[in-house]
Amino acid sequence: MVGMDRCVELVGGLTAPESLAECSREELGEALESTQRLANALAAAQVRLIAEIATRESIEFEDGTIGELPAGHEVFDGAEVVASRLGCSVRHASDRVAQSFVLVGGLPRLLAAMAEGVVDDYRARVVVGELVGVSAEVSRRIDADLAGLWYDAKGAPAPGRLRTRVRALVALLDAEALARRADGARPMRRVARWGCAPGLDTWTWLVPSEQSLTAWAALQSRADELRAAARVAGEQLTVDQARSDAMFDLLRGVLTEVRLVVTVPEGAVSLTRPAGAQPLVLVDAFGTSERSLVPARWVSDLAAHPGARVEYAECGLVTGALAPPKRAAVTGYRPPESLIAAVKRRDGTCRFPGCTVAARFCDIDHVRPWPHGPTAYTNLMCLCRRHHRVKQAPGWRVNLGTDYAATWRDPTGGVRVSTAPDRLDGGFSPLERHLRALLAG
Repeated sequence: MVGMDRCVELVGGLTAPESLAECSREELGEALESTQRLANALAAAQVRLIAEIATRESIEFEDGTIGELPAGHEVFDGAEVVASRLGCSVRHASDRVAQSFVLVGGLPRLLAAMAEGVVDDYRARVVVGELVGVSAEVSRRIDADLAGLWYDAKGAPAPGRLRTRVRALVALLDAEALARRADGARPMRRVARWGCAPGLDTWTWLVPSEQSLTAWAALQSRADELRAAARVAGEQLTVDQARSDAMFDLLRGVLTEVRLVVTVPEGAVSLTRPAGAQPLVLVDAFGTSERSLVPARWVSDLAAHPGARVEYAECGLVTGALAPPKRAAVTGYRPPESLIAAVKRRDGTCRFPGCTVAARFCDIDHVRPWPHGPTAYTNLMCLCRRHHRVKQAPGWRVNLGTDYAATWRDPTGGVRVSTAPDRLDGGFSPLERHLRALLAG
């Protein structure tokens, strides 16, 4: 541990521009291979550290001090502590913890090969991913079967072939586990969306295979129709573009109501400020923290819809966080629905760093427990059920600042900050300017 700074210094010196300039191409290739072996060994070290830290349980003694005990199993807040130290999302940390337990408990030869720099983290994750639901005993048998592959003179097998081999071994040694995995995968069906590029969003859809086959046939049929229509019109539509357009056609329903909430700086609600229309505007959906760039004409069409309502929401000029509602505090424990809605609109998601559970699925938590902390906009935040429990676990501390930034400290002393979404992005938002121009005529 104490030599980590020195290791970083040595690696930095290895890749310094002046050092690289003096190397031949062959030497550069050898150095690159060496850094990969080092990365593999570091990945193995992280596996052992994660597995160890995720089994240390924080306890609170009678005198109020916090200590720890080896639990022998994954503790409730293990993923949160790992996420805090790695600076990643809890979901990613949870996956890392699960992978580490499989490697340490069921794949000792593979882990040793990683530590020697022979096997990379990606191939290790391929193997681990195929052993979901498999017993440690079967995992160790598969580990022994694969051991010779890592030191083959031809190099480790490609990830695709490795996945096929491991799956075949699982089918041979534990067919029931493979069947259980298939059954257990069905509850994991879901749809997720996030912004990936200006003007584009990414969707992922995990769907049972039989439903996928039916949906794909319908999608492909509609895509073929769109491509044929495009050719008649003298336009070109690629297969991928046609499938995307077909998906929207199949999902589009009848729009009956539109609610546009325009964010403005506090005290600046007015339609008199001159502004030019914007070609692209940032929009988001309340209950999420995702923002997307969309064509301004799309917003204009929505604003002109017969069922459209345009409202204004004031935001802090510095933070961009939604400002407190008129009734921002009450004397009792339970906040009124208007205050709950305001907190959910402000936060968008669970306020644990890296958690993306939408606010509509979260509890409203008193940061400082009631009655010591008020039932007020400044003392309430959204937490999913899991992180509501984490907040109450020994060693965890959280503070909500006047700028609505939530500062979390984990039992190991790690600190991360979750800020409320900036609904302004500094000054008047592009959407606000565009709608002002429309409404001002």
